[in-house]
Amino acid sequence: MKNVIWFFSLIIAAMAACKSTSKVKEEVEYTSHIKGLASPLRLKPDTTRFLITDYITGDVKADSLILEGKKLGTNALGEIVVPFNTSVPITNMQVYAGGIVHDIPVFRSEKIKYSFQYKATSDDVKEVGIAGSMNGWNYKASPLQLVNGVWTATFTLDPGSYQYRVWEDGKEMMDKNNSITTDNGLGSRNNVFEVDEKHVLPSLIHTLETTRDSMVLSAPADLTTILVYCENRLIDYKRQGDQISITIPAFAKNLDRSFIRVFACDAHHRTNDLLIPLTHGDVITASINLDRTDLQNSVMYFVLIDRFFDGDSTNNRPTLDKSILPQANNLGGDMQGIIAKIKSGYFKDLGITTIWISPISRNAEGAWGLWDKGAKSTFSAYHGYWPTALTKVDDRLGSEAAFKELIDIAHENGMNVLLDYVAHHVHQDHLLYKQHPEWTTPLYLPDGTMNTEKWDEHRLTTWFDTFLPTWDFSKPEVVEALTDTAMFWVNNYDLDGFRHDATKHIPEAFWQTLSRKIKDQSDKKLFQIGETYGNPELISSYVNSG
Repeated sequence: MKNVIWFFSLIIAAMAACKSTSKVKEEVEYTSHIKGLASPLRLKPDTTRFLITDYITGDVKADSLILEGKKLGTNALGEIVVPFNTSVPITNMQVYAGGIVHDIPVFRSEKIKYSFQYKATSDDVKEVGIAGSMNGWNYKASPLQLVNGVWTATFTLDPGSYQYRVWEDGKEMMDKNNSITTDNGLGSRNNVFEVDEKHVLPSLIHTLETTRDSMVLSAPADLTTILVYCENRLIDYKRQGDQISITIPAFAKNLDRSFIRVFACDAHHRTNDLLIPLTHGDVITASINLDRTDLQNSVMYFVLIDRFFDGDSTNNRPTLDKSILPQANNLGGDMQGIIAKIKSGYFKDLGITTIWISPISRNAEGAWGLWDKGAKSTFSAYHGYWPTALTKVDDRLGSEAAFKELIDIAHENGMNVLLDYVAHHVHQDHLLYKQHPEWTTPLYLPDGTMNTEKWDEHRLTTWFDTFLPTWDFSKPEVVEALTDTAMFWVNNYDLDGFRHDATKHIPEAFWQTLSRKIKDQSDKKLFQIGETYGNPELISSYVNSG
């Protein structure tokens, strides 16, 4: 009998050894079909639709997606549909693709309905609007309805404070019914309303101590859910009292740079999250150990090339038109000027790690536009935002060789280069516009007025000026063509990323297509930063893995 027990003990031990070996192999050979860190999926209050191709790259298909035990389906457009809000503020979604399980954090929508009410200064008021941080300061976006003598509007908003002003019959004013105000930073004040005044933030999480391959975090008892990720894999931790301890997975040892991410919440709301960088699985505890590829650590300097430094006087070509005041004309700055300043240590002395340069594509010749407020002047295209050839370097700023030299020297000096790219509009002299005028939005609206500078009323179709047609990105062929021109710069130059102009005036389909092409066609993790103004919800809709 003893021999039988001993024999079975050997079998169990052998099985355990095989299981242990398999687990170590799985942890060491980390593979993911998500390029970069998967941004949290932010749900809407009722139904959320998203593209799994925003996350999964290449030709790999997602076999299934599981959220709170439910398998998610797709609609006729190929979008993943989440027909519910989650039961807790944060949870995890499992994505099965290419034989691998990927983990994506999911944030529950915390929006609630808020009824704003206003008593007008006179019964003769015919129209009332509200402009504030909840609607991008566009009073036309939120007209109020008169109900039983009270002007009312209903918003669906996250808990928090919202600054605003009211408009009566087109006249801006303070809300005299509300005594709560705050300094608006412009020499005046705004009113404030509070959504969910009883909203109490959960306790914060933070690191307490770290070793080379582990860390201890504060995790107060009111935090009911804590999710810890290494790259795009959910990992285990141990909780004891008000602390959690995390052991770095073995697979991180084989990665030059990886990240631990921690998300937490109480029963009602999310708290802060943590992003902790690792090098070959070791926790980085000092910023001096980060390098230029750690773009979260960037100190950025914007160079408006023509205005920066003249390094090559042979390419100086001011516009010969007397209607342009000298300060609105080409001044001669160029890429050789940037190169000279990198070599002189100008940027390094300032602690700069990323140089964002204005657009370098060929721009319009001649005088355009008009400024008539005080001084009167037309403009040259010194700034670079009026492209006439999207894949050619403007010779007033330098050459292809100069641009390659600029990037090489920046990299040698530990700095990144971001290229400003204009996708929203084109100058009327661009050949592609002349070939395909139908690829742009109409200049005139149905009522006969010009659709220029209507930033909020016609956000995705408005023209910046009468000589700057806006591309119509509702047409798939336009999206393909314009994303291909952006990819020209990625494929022909060793760029570190883009600064994108007028982001909110371009539909998400363009950004999703471009981001997908970047991930599929480039081995680098290019950084993309977008320029826009607007309310936080609009801006956040453009900030995700797509």
